[in-house]
Amino acid sequence: MKRSNYETLKKMRRYCNEIEKALHHVSFSDFNSNEQSFKDKRSACSLYLFQIGELANKLDDDFKSRYNDYSWRGAYKLRNIIGHDYEVISNQALWKASQQGISKLLPYVDEIINEVDKQLATTPKPTLEDYANALNEAAKTQSANHTLGRGTSPNHPRL
Repeated sequence: MKRSNYETLKKMRRYCNEIEKALHHVSFSDFNSNEQSFKDKRSACSLYLFQIGELANKLDDDFKSRYNDYSWRGAYKLRNIIGHDYEVISNQALWKASQQGISKLLPYVDEIINEVDKQLATTPKPTLEDYANALNEAAKTQSANHTLGRGTSPNHPRL
């Protein structure tokens, strides 16, 4: 997996956790109220869902086709609705996305991250000697190319 996908998933997980924290011990009745503290929770959930959708769009196509048990496109569509038509989202739809959507996404993202973490833990890390050998090989290749006339200016070819 590309490092950028891995980092994107970690950000998604953070936003999912923020939604869970914001809605901890909150009922739909509370969430739906006009009290300022619950308006703030709705705004926070909207922002986090927007960010999750934005991040879903950054995942590359190979990743999305391999990990297709979640609607990455659906998350991005929700992001577009939140970003462009915020007033049309009902509190019920926002609640459903924040509760049901995140309850599906968070374990899936955790599963993928844990899978990658296990792979990283079992992959041997390069040593300083490995880096030194790679630099020596690169220097030899560069020296050989120069000796053979490769890498010279096209205006002054080596014969």
